[in-house]
Amino acid sequence: MSNGTKQTESRQSRNGGVSAPLISVIVPVYKVEPYLSRCLESVCAQTYRNIEIICVDDGSPDRSIDILNDFAAKDLRIRVIRQANQGVSAARNLGIEIAKGEWVTFIDGDDWIESEAYSACIPHLTDEVDMVLFGAYVDNELPLNDPQQSLMAEECRKIEDICHVKYDGIVTFSDEVILTMNTAIWNKLFRRSILIEHNVRFPLGRWYQDCTFNFKFLLIARCGYFLKGLNHRYYHYVQREASTMYKTRQSSPRAMQHLEVISDVYNVIKEYHLEESRQTFLACIADGFINSTFLYTPKELHSVVRKKAGRLIEKIGIDHRTEFASIARVRRSLIYRPGLLLRQFTIRLGDTARRVRAHLARFFFQRKYTKSGRVLIKICKIPVYFYRRDT
Repeated sequence: MSNGTKQTESRQSRNGGVSAPLISVIVPVYKVEPYLSRCLESVCAQTYRNIEIICVDDGSPDRSIDILNDFAAKDLRIRVIRQANQGVSAARNLGIEIAKGEWVTFIDGDDWIESEAYSACIPHLTDEVDMVLFGAYVDNELPLNDPQQSLMAEECRKIEDICHVKYDGIVTFSDEVILTMNTAIWNKLFRRSILIEHNVRFPLGRWYQDCTFNFKFLLIARCGYFLKGLNHRYYHYVQREASTMYKTRQSSPRAMQHLEVISDVYNVIKEYHLEESRQTFLACIADGFINSTFLYTPKELHSVVRKKAGRLIEKIGIDHRTEFASIARVRRSLIYRPGLLLRQFTIRLGDTARRVRAHLARFFFQRKYTKSGRVLIKICKIPVYFYRRDT
């Protein structure tokens, strides 16, 4: 491990003749003592040297702070901040606030990263992109004799498939691209100016905070550079029994917080006046997260999920005629709400009346049977009028 410089290099510094922007690496630390040394060693060993390493000890009760101080004494690029326990979101937000780099990235204290990760990103940190994304491995560190090993192995395969990079090169953040990207934050470099100017932060005291952070950033940003392929998998996400992602995929009432992500996305779309351009995107997000809520919430709480999801769908105004299965499932369950049911019936009746009116108009106008048309309309009690067409 080599010593870092006392003075932070500026954006105009050079690394092999190429502009070398400062990258701020934010490491939240809480109860990761057995894994922290491996994590910090991997970051300090980066072949790209112009980085600052911001370690936020979130009131960890173990010896993590001692490990951080030892590393900071050896590498002056490491900055150690300690705070009372407030959660991973607060730790990451603090890191964003004090970061000095043009680019910000995150690594969890129990994960690690390949030494060439940031060097591979440098050629693509241009003015036209706001994010650089690379692939990841999922390391199963549950003991082989653990009874949950088979379930964990399957979980690792699922996560690794989710983390697969599907695009290559510079890609605009369209609805399709955002919806097919993974929502992890640890395999991405974010332009810090967007985080600061648009107040992109992690919601406090919540699960699935990565999703909210990612979606807000992607809805504001322009495009990103995607490093695709097995040779561009640099991050090692460690799956163990206590991992946050593993916990969130177990049947638990906390899964209902998926619905909060839908509300967050709606608020961003409303704030930036994207209702028309991102309407389909919002419906897709709502359907996906409602489905996840049902999937990971205990069945005895599904009635609560239906009520909460129903109120949310009504709030964000998703068309009742949507073909999304999860939204339709919630809609069908709302028979206990007469007002909503009556409004849906009225809308459908109005749609039917308009279609009948259009067919009758075409039929009778083409034949000039205006008198017959009026009689038929009166019999059908359809409130529409025909007039003699000029000849």
